[in-house]
Amino acid sequence: MDAGPGGAGLQHQAGAAAVVGGVRYLSRWWAPEGFTTTTRSFEFREGGEWAFAPDGGATRIVIRTVFPTKELRDEAVEKYHAIEGGRQTLSSLAAYVTDPAAEGS
Repeated sequence: MDAGPGGAGLQHQAGAAAVVGGVRYLSRWWAPEGFTTTTRSFEFREGGEWAFAPDGGATRIVIRTVFPTKELRDEAVEKYHAIEGGRQTLSSLAAYVTDPAAEGS
């Protein structure tokens, strides 16, 4: 590359494009600690698109249900199995968000 005026800048841009722009590199550093990135499609150009999904880590969901009385809470737990039903629902959610086939569903 040209070492004249602007030459070092061009070298830096080319080096940055190789590291940042290469999908195999980008997927190694583009994610918070404890996560990785799966790239579905990538166009490294102006106006290009990048379809990706973060992987790993954990999401914690807390659901609170408030009942007006202890008796109504007990009925929901005993008669309708609310706690187990909630666990099953969150398990279904976890399966859904990690299933690539669910995209667009």
